[in-house]
Amino acid sequence: MVKMQVIFIAFIAVIACSMVYGDSLSPWNEGDTYYGCQRQTDEFCNKICKLHLASGGSCQQPAPFVKLCTCQGIDYDNSFFFGALEKQCPKLRG
Repeated sequence: MVKMQVIFIAFIAVIACSMVYGDSLSPWNEGDTYYGCQRQTDEFCNKICKLHLASGGSCQQPAPFVKLCTCQGIDYDNSFFFGALEKQCPKLRG
């Protein structure tokens, strides 16, 4: 019974953390690849994320030898370069 309570509390904690911190996505550039930040700073990623209409961003390392820009408060459609560009420039919508 105690194991079940511990598992339940851990599950609730994970849900609460995801609600507080929200989802984050890595944006795609015009070549359909992620923005790498191996030699860049968090400020570079923050600017990239603002271009994708996100609230902010930073450089994260999701795997060994890989550093990607990760955006907070970004819509899935805006994670793609041309999707965000079309929202900013309505004349591009052909």
